[in-house]
Amino acid sequence: MIEQYAIYDNFLADPAAMVDILRAQKYFVQGRDKAAKRVKNKIPLDITYSSSPILGDPRVNSSKWIGYRSRDIHAIDVSIHDLIIGQLLEKIINGFSVIKVEFEVESYFHILTNEFTPNEKWFHRDSNCLFAGVLYLSENPTPNSGTVLNVNDVKISVENKFNRLLIYNANLIHGVESCFGDSIENARCTYVFFFKDISFYSSIPKMDGK
Repeated sequence: MIEQYAIYDNFLADPAAMVDILRAQKYFVQGRDKAAKRVKNKIPLDITYSSSPILGDPRVNSSKWIGYRSRDIHAIDVSIHDLIIGQLLEKIINGFSVIKVEFEVESYFHILTNEFTPNEKWFHRDSNCLFAGVLYLSENPTPNSGTVLNVNDVKISVENKFNRLLIYNANLIHGVESCFGDSIENARCTYVFFFKDISFYSSIPKMDGK
């Protein structure tokens, strides 16, 4: 089981295919006025507002976020969602003998362009979560654009590397180092996930002669 954080390089077998899916989505921002002002940016936006949000609309949950976020991956494509979440659970379980897993998770594509400048206010804990993390999907990221974790009052910088997965305990204070790019092709692109709940049911060892 992951206690603080873990890093896995070359996470996806075909990360380029995931990038294609990321680029095919429309993205949301929080706030009607902000959405209208950001149409000038080269990010495909969905600025629809209604009393009945579309399935997977990231604005529905109570958490606050900065940048551009897709619908929940489960609403985009169940098979992709199940594939990635299955691989994530394997990393979280990390060798434990488990016969059943029950979980609640949210996951999104997330984009940050150079219009955003991270500061100390960006550092936070992911509330109401057990584990969270990020899969870096920028093929040519700029230096110092990864994630900073505060582990036992020590700041640890995790480099933004294409197809690198970072999983961390949601109680850790963390934040983005820097943002870059001005379009969906060259911005800081990630897949983010939040495990709200996980229950493991372990197998029971057989006793000799029983």
